[in-house]
Amino acid sequence: MHLHHWWYEVATNKWRDGGHFGPADIDGFPGLIQSNYNAPGNLEVVAKTSTGQLCHLWREAAQWNEGVRFANNVAQSGAAFVQSTFGKKGDFEVVCVLADGRMQHWRRQNDIQGTPWILMETFGTNVKSSPCMIESQFNMITEDDNGNFELCVQVDGGFQHWWRDNRSGGQWQLSGAFGQDVSREGRYFRGP
Repeated sequence: MHLHHWWYEVATNKWRDGGHFGPADIDGFPGLIQSNYNAPGNLEVVAKTSTGQLCHLWREAAQWNEGVRFANNVAQSGAAFVQSTFGKKGDFEVVCVLADGRMQHWRRQNDIQGTPWILMETFGTNVKSSPCMIESQFNMITEDDNGNFELCVQVDGGFQHWWRDNRSGGQWQLSGAFGQDVSREGRYFRGP
């Protein structure tokens, strides 16, 4: 399955079909950001492939480009893709879920051209849904500090909240679980 790009043209007030892009073996939910590469900023996508790897793609000057594949045995990916405040350029951060139910945090250091994706940490258990992640302002003393990563994921019918103290380079910590009757897709179901 390919990815399909749609974009909104403000001048005509219409959605435009940008066509299919990327490899034909995409097999997961994409994570999408607009990075600070070039002006007004490249679109960046990370998505799982049928080989169980993650594929990084970017759109520069109206052209989609495919980067390297990284990670193995990936079961879920998606919205856990951010450009962080690490480095001058801002590193790319991705968290995916492995087939064994653990999560992996990957980073690409963007200050050095051609830097590979680096495995930062493997954490959690029994995860079967795509995680969602942000970099918060928590623990920032100045606007130049690194805020915590905050991540939510569905586990055993509820949500888990994980966080990482980025000022001290700490490990991922489980802060707690909440909710009930949550499906794998993240929709909330509550029966009569």
